[in-house]
Order: sequence, then C-alpha cells, then structure tokens
Amino acid sequence: METKSDAYQTLNLPENASREEIDEAYTALLERFSEANYLGSPLWDMAAEKRRRIREAYTLLCPGAEPPPETHAASAPISAPPLPESSVSVRIRNLLNANDPDGAEALLKAQPELETDPELIYLRGMVAWKRGWLDEAAKYVKQANRMEPKNAEYKAALDKILFAPPSLDRLKKSKKTGGKWACGACGACAGECVCEAVCEVLCDSLCGGC
Repeated sequence: METKSDAYQTLNLPENASREEIDEAYTALLERFSEANYLGSPLWDMAAEKRRRIREAYTLLCPGAEPPPETHAASAPISAPPLPESSVSVRIRNLLNANDPDGAEALLKAQPELETDPELIYLRGMVAWKRGWLDEAAKYVKQANRMEPKNAEYKAALDKILFAPPSLDRLKKSKKTGGKWACGACGACAGECVCEAVCEVLCDSLCGGC
C-alpha cells in the first residue's frame, strides 16, 4: 500500500473519515474476511490478502495506535468464540485446508443429508475443486447456489471455479468424449478452450438452455 488515499479506499471510507469510523470499518472488514468464513473455500488466499491489506491500511492511517481487538477473526486471542469442533462442516473444511480431499470425501459420504443439505453439497464441490475436476465442482457449487441464492461464499466460489484459467490437467479431466468443447446447441463456446461447466453456464446465460 502506497498512500493514505489507498488506505481509505481499502477500508471503503472517505478521506475525511474520523478515527471512530476507521475503527468501525477495520473491525467490520476483518469480521467479513475472517479465516472462519473461508474455511475450505477456494477464496482462502484472497481473504488472507484482504486481511493483510486491512491491517496495513489501519497502520498507515493510525500510526502508533492500538487497533481494535479482532474478536471475530479465527486468528484472534483465545477469548474469541471458537468454532464448534463437533460440526461436520468444520471438520470437512479443515480436511480441505489440510489438502486432504480423500478424507473430506470419506466424511461427506458418511452424512445422510449429503444429497439434500446445501452446505454438504457445496463442500462436495470443493472436494472436486481440490482434485482439479472443474465440471464436477461447478455442478455441486451451482446446485448449492440454487438452494441458497443469497449465500455470498457459494456465489464467489462458483465465479472463481467457472472463470479461473483451467490447467492442462483440469482440461483433460473435464473434456467430453470425442474432444468437442462446444455443446453443439448454439456454438457460443465453439473454438474456445473452456470446460463443459463453463459451456453450460454460457448456454444458460445466452439462451436459457436448450
């Protein structure tokens, strides 16, 4: 971060913001991008970078000042409320963060609500994402979005999955039999180096499906 103007922009504040407003923005933004909110998410690195920039902005605008306690961040002191260890969702997210999609999948398959719970369906997509299976990841995260359309994490994850540059390995895993990338319905994706999941979204957005 280079200037105070950049710091105000990071905190979403006008340049005449008071110290109280800076403190409030700092606390709210760290809560929004806390580690607990991004466990198992493909946006984990993005959230970590956001937290770094928020802290840096505060230091620049309030040099020498003690920042408000980070009571909502997972990295906060022990007095912060912990996540429930018994939560299946938390255990699965922890396995994904530890780069153990096999363990996460085994725990998922043991859940009776696997086909009906949006959180478990979303995490099923995250398992596929960890393995580089873009089509399967998009399928499940898209399903979770339909079930909970107001969930910002699901929406952000779907956007990242659909528009992340696919690696060669991911392309191979998502390639249709016969080697055709276009769906054949409208030709909007013909000739593009995209996977089936992206093709499906293009068709949904352009013609509503066929």
